[in-house]
Parts: sequence; structure tokens; C-alpha cells
Amino acid sequence: MDLSIATARAKRSTAEKGYVNDTYVKYFVSPLEHHMDPTMHRGYHARMTVIDNIINEFDTAYDQSQIIVLGAGFDSGYWRRGISHGLYIECDRTSVITKKQSIIERTAELKK
Repeated sequence: MDLSIATARAKRSTAEKGYVNDTYVKYFVSPLEHHMDPTMHRGYHARMTVIDNIINEFDTAYDQSQIIVLGAGFDSGYWRRGISHGLYIECDRTSVITKKQSIIERTAELKK
């Protein structure tokens, strides 16, 4: 679970610095406790933008898309991408999914 938390904190920092538009990641983790190098922010920006674009194109191209995210961690992509139809499945370790599910259940903005 440590890697999932570290990655989500880095994504939160990337969003807070304005590199990406992600208003949902803040619900999953607290802010970083240390400075993150701008090169890392740019790397997360590139990765998130490319993956979001590919998934959004796929989702738009098919009426019944099925998107499966392996090692999803505390990724907020489901909400950030606004998947319009089809099936969106996140897979990870039981401990990570259980924690994520608990956060979703107690956060009104994620239940929408």
C-alpha cells in the first residue's frame, strides 16, 4: 500500500502545482510532506495526459467499452476522466481496494 500512497501523493502534488486538473485525488491522500522536483511533476503530467487521452479516445470510440486498470492504487482516473458509458474496473491488492472503497463510501463527491 506504501507505493499506492506515494504515487497518489505525487499526483496530488502535480495537481496542486497546476500541471494537471485533478480535483479528486485530494480525497485519497494527504499532501506531500516534502518538495517534489519539477521534473517529477512534468513526468506525472505527461504520463497522466497520455493515459487519459488514450482511455478517453477508446471510451468514445465504442458504445460498450470495458476499461480494466491493473494496479489502480488510489488513482482518481474514473472521476477525472468522466467515463460516459461502458464498464470501468479497477484491480489491485485487497488492502488497497478495501481502503479505497472505504474512502469512496464516506466521500460524497466520489459517490456521484
